[in-house]
Amino acid sequence: MSPDQPHPPLATPAWSLRRELPDLFSTFATARSDQPHSDGKPPQRTSRRGPLIRRAALIALVAFLLFLAAAVPIALGMLRRAPSWWRSIDPQSPRTIAVATDLENQIVDIMSEVRPTARDYTPTTPSAWQSDPWTIAVRAADANAWINARLPKWVANHGKAFAWPRQIEQVQVEFARGLIHIGARVRDDATTPPTTRILSAALQPTLAADGSLWMRADTLSVGSLPLPTSLILASAKDSDALPKQLPDLPETEMILKAFAGLAPLTVTPALTLGDGRRVRILAVSPQDGQLIITCRTERK
Repeated sequence: MSPDQPHPPLATPAWSLRRELPDLFSTFATARSDQPHSDGKPPQRTSRRGPLIRRAALIALVAFLLFLAAAVPIALGMLRRAPSWWRSIDPQSPRTIAVATDLENQIVDIMSEVRPTARDYTPTTPSAWQSDPWTIAVRAADANAWINARLPKWVANHGKAFAWPRQIEQVQVEFARGLIHIGARVRDDATTPPTTRILSAALQPTLAADGSLWMRADTLSVGSLPLPTSLILASAKDSDALPKQLPDLPETEMILKAFAGLAPLTVTPALTLGDGRRVRILAVSPQDGQLIITCRTERK
């Protein structure tokens, strides 16, 4: 065969012919049906839309069942899996207790510092005073140590109407990309043996123009599975997700409203010191592994 001669066509496999022949016959039959009858009238066509719709519905149903077969095990696995930012901690560890105590002492020292009067401040009353803004940075690892080693004891000493729920085994936080991630590992004693799950929220802190602190939930999750935020918040008090002590407390309703963005977490984000001064929070900025808090010390 000379180079200028065309190559012979490749042989068509038998399976390809078996697949294509019915389509050819169908095309030929359609073409024949388009020819006018001897009387000049067009032939009556049989609609193929019904079988096509049934076939499409069958394919959609099979695809949906396959999706469920794959999605359900994945979802169940995500329910049992901890969020990617979760880091377990031993609250009884001497190292954890030492880190928590050091953080508490450092924050108390920083907040109690004697600061100069703000350069551009004009007192409205003889006793009024305020400082320039100052910042404090708290690492997530240090905050987790304090929350688990010191917070339950602090609640026991200061909270008269609230007892730390025994079902809450651990609380963790993480700070990243403008969000405060907070989660709790909750034990369910109704199962045998007891099981645990991690409930978490990604909160977006905002200081409004009136000074109130808002903490709307960007996402809510069980394990590593994100869930519809509005639906979960609407039914949270009536579900079994919360420990038994929490649903009836007024603090729980306040937190759920804050997470839904319906009310601020606190109208006046400030802490009164022992000498009468007050530390007011001006801004909250979650960054990579740190929470940067901007404050101002003042006296009314």
